[in-house]
Amino acid sequence: KLERYSSEYISMNFRSLLFLWLSLHFLIFSTTAVSAIPYNIPRLGKVLQHNPETIPASISEEFKTFFYTQTLDHFNYRPESYATFSQRYVINSKYWGGANASAPIFVFFGAEEPLDYDLADIGFLTD
Repeated sequence: KLERYSSEYISMNFRSLLFLWLSLHFLIFSTTAVSAIPYNIPRLGKVLQHNPETIPASISEEFKTFFYTQTLDHFNYRPESYATFSQRYVINSKYWGGANASAPIFVFFGAEEPLDYDLADIGFLTD
């Protein structure tokens, strides 16, 4: 058993402390060097303007576009929150058998962007 103040005991403690000290310094200097490199975060640019004339004629003939007057703020009922906008939606009635046919209705709203490119690129959900 090593005595508390023997040279071997001090030597072992010194080596472990030296290792911890060097590890700590390596960690500090390596993160400082990495963070000193400038990192450019891309900023949001201008919103792309969609041109509805880019939809191919074969796609646009199958769909009928409608607009619904939508309340802008759905969660606030103060009078100033009743501003509205025209919510655009598209209907494809090609496979629908009518109101008495018990057929499903699929509505495609386009989420937070215009429908134009989605309809041209991926089409309507018929598959």
